[in-house]
This record gives sequence, structure tokens and C-alpha cells, in this order.
Amino acid sequence: MIRIGFDARWYNNSGIGTYVGNLLECLGKLDDQDFEIVAYEHADNPVPVQSERIRKQIVTGARYSPGGQLELAWRCSRDRLDVFHAPFYIVPLLAPCPVIATLHDLIAFRFPIYGFLHRETVKMGYRAAARKANRIIADSDTTLRDLVSILHVPRQKISRIYLAYSKSMYHERAEPGEREHLRQRYGIEREYVLTLSAGNWRTKNLPAALRAMAQAQERCPLRFQPVIAGPESGYQATGLSGLLKDAVVTGFVPREDLPKLYRNAHAFLTVSLYEGFGFPLVEAMACGCPCIVSTGGSLPEIAGGAAPAFACDDVEGMANAVVRLVSDQDYRSDFRERGLRRAAEFSYDAAASQTLSLYRQSASRAV
Repeated sequence: MIRIGFDARWYNNSGIGTYVGNLLECLGKLDDQDFEIVAYEHADNPVPVQSERIRKQIVTGARYSPGGQLELAWRCSRDRLDVFHAPFYIVPLLAPCPVIATLHDLIAFRFPIYGFLHRETVKMGYRAAARKANRIIADSDTTLRDLVSILHVPRQKISRIYLAYSKSMYHERAEPGEREHLRQRYGIEREYVLTLSAGNWRTKNLPAALRAMAQAQERCPLRFQPVIAGPESGYQATGLSGLLKDAVVTGFVPREDLPKLYRNAHAFLTVSLYEGFGFPLVEAMACGCPCIVSTGGSLPEIAGGAAPAFACDDVEGMANAVVRLVSDQDYRSDFRERGLRRAAEFSYDAAASQTLSLYRQSASRAV
């Protein structure tokens, strides 16, 4: 039996946290009996996963702290781990066992998304993780290529394992009263086109999405509402709020409402400058929402031909795609079906099986 350490301190409502929760859940359901996972978590943020193969262990060290580094390194020895999995770029640098790191993207190397000191610190962390890790998991071929070209990681050290989505939550089956719920809670009165706001609105290319929707409103024979899901601060920071007619800015959206927003939209724009994977894209496709993507990072790779793709600055092309998806039912239905087929190819069950195989390879090479 192999004993696997897993840094579950990253569990939260973020993309990283979603990865941690879903991967652990599926690892715990695998038929294979010959492994045990020790999931290290904080007492105030437990992972809601129960499995006889997963033993939870409370740790106190903060994720970015020297104390956290020392505690996890000690735990690797104390718990006699055969391999340790860090689901983010913060890895236990003093761990005595083989370390696997999941590196989701190299956005800090491509865009000035933080202040200078913060960005350089993050870069140092990624470089340290790439050196320490015996094996690296990349979310996409795009991230894999970046690891090779930017961090000069040997190709044979990297395994591409796609992420996925919660199939129990993100699906095409509408629930009774969804449209009424969206009307009452968010003020969505008619057909709508959806995009997402975020604190990092520049990297998410929100201005291009807003301009595309504004141009589409001018040309489209059918009226639609632009819906911007997420914090109003990102939307207002673009300085483009006056472009749109009858826009809805939702503010915080509870997790259970996101599938409803996807299922009932005529189109979803996710046109980031860069994505290492793109959770919203696969979640929207799984809900039967026709998508429009940019060529930023992995988005065309993950869409796999199931969404029209445009250069990040091609607002005209995005707008034309919005008009056609809103006004042409056959076109919309075609991309809806394409998206459903593509989304079905992503599975956390498959990701868990591939990840366990990587654990075994790393542990056996250390013997």
C-alpha cells in the first residue's frame, strides 16, 4: 500500500479549491484498495469528503508561511509518506519524499497581474516548485508548453491531466422555475447574453466582452439583456458601463445559481487574455450554453471546436457571433450540442485515475 500526502489546505470556493474538493472526492471513490491518502487541512476549513481511503489530519501552519513549510516537511516524515501532492505552486521544499505539484498556469510570467514585488515572489515560488517536484501535473497542453518554454521543465517530467467539473451540479436539465428565479433575484427579464466580472477584469478581458455585447445590441434584430455575473467593482472599473442597454450586474452569485445562469443564456462570452484551463467554459458547455471564446491560452484547446474562437482584440468577430447565436436558433442549437459533447469528454473520475497512476510511478521510482 502506498501512503499519499495531499495538501488540502487550498480547499475553498476558488478554482484551486474546486480542484482539491473534486479530485479528493473521486480519488476516494476509486475501486483500487492499495492506497491511503492523508489529507492535511485546517480545522476551520475542512474538506467535505468522506472516504475510508482518506484520513484527514489537522495542521496549523499557514499556506505561505515558513512554519507551514516546516510542518508539512515534518509530516511527510512523521506519517511515512511515499509521495506528497501539492495542488498549487506552494510545495514543501524540505519534504523527504517525492513531490508532485499541479501547476495550473503561468499567468504571472505573461501578464503584470500583481505589483512588481508580489509578481516576482510568485515567480520565485513557481521556479522553486518546478525544481523540487519530481513530477508536474499541467491542466492543459497550453500550460504544459508554457512550463517547457518559460520554466524550461523537461517534457518528460510533465503529465497533462485535464480538470473537469461537477456533473451533479453542471448539467443541461433545467429545474422548474429557473427563469422566474433569475427574474426575481437578478432582474433578468428576457433573453440574455452572459459574461463574468472579476477582480482581475483586465486579464479576463472584460472590456472586450462588454464592447462585443454593446455592438451586438446595435445590430441584433432581437433585443437581449447583457448580464454580467460577479462583482460590480470589476464592471465599473472598465469605464464602459455606459455602453450597454438594460444591463444586469448580479454581484455575488451563489454557487447553486451559476448553472441556472448558464442554462438559460443564449450565449456566454469567456474571452480571457489567458487561461490555464477555464472552468467556466466547461461548466457552461455542460449546461448546454453556447459559448464564444478568445484564443487566450487554453480556451480554444478546451473548447475543441465547440465554440467560435476569436483573437482577444477581435471585438467585431465576437459581436457578430453574439448576434448570430441570439438570432439564429439553428446556429445556437448546433453549438449547444457541440458544447455538450465536448464537455462530456472531461471527467474527474478519469483525472483521479490518471493522478493515482502518477502517484504510483513517483513512489516506485523513489524505492
